[in-house]
Amino acid sequence: MTPGTDRPSGAVDVSPAVPAVVTLLQSAVERRLGQCVDVRVEAEVRGRRHHLMSTLGAAAPDVRWPRGCTPGPRVVVAQHGTTGVLTSVAVRTHDAVDWSGVTGDVGAAAVVLAGMVADRVALADLRQDIADLTASMRSREVIDQALGVVMARRCCPPDRALEILRVTSQHRNEKISALAARVVASTGGAQPEGSRPFVPRRHT
Repeated sequence: MTPGTDRPSGAVDVSPAVPAVVTLLQSAVERRLGQCVDVRVEAEVRGRRHHLMSTLGAAAPDVRWPRGCTPGPRVVVAQHGTTGVLTSVAVRTHDAVDWSGVTGDVGAAAVVLAGMVADRVALADLRQDIADLTASMRSREVIDQALGVVMARRCCPPDRALEILRVTSQHRNEKISALAARVVASTGGAQPEGSRPFVPRRHT
């Protein structure tokens, strides 16, 4: 059986290595128990939709997946929490079995998968920070150019030019970066690159 996705999730960027870990866990448990099993992994990241992934097939379709960390005669589950991430790994089988020989494997998989998800989330947040910083710098460059235009037209110092831009943006209910882009465009005939209003994204 190969891992697949139960439902689409764009909220949690999961490492491509996660399916391989799930497959290894499934194979190890099946060897120890001598029967087919289903594996489900759920990653809960603070402030985001859950990511749910299970192995394809249905070794025990009549057995409900556990809620929380409650095991049963035909299902076992392990959870591991790390910074902002809670990962649950559940395994179910058609017949009641002695899970004592595989609980260590399931727990270890939960630890590994939680770390992989946490690393992926941290990487995505870092990329977002870099993109926001780049956008902020470009927005600032446009505002500086607009200040120069206002200073030349009004023969005023920088602080006065900035005040003019602020008051005008408030009266027009327009972001100062967007107003600055239009001011610069009015002198050169085209909006400068990166002239869209800067709206920083927040980590959830």
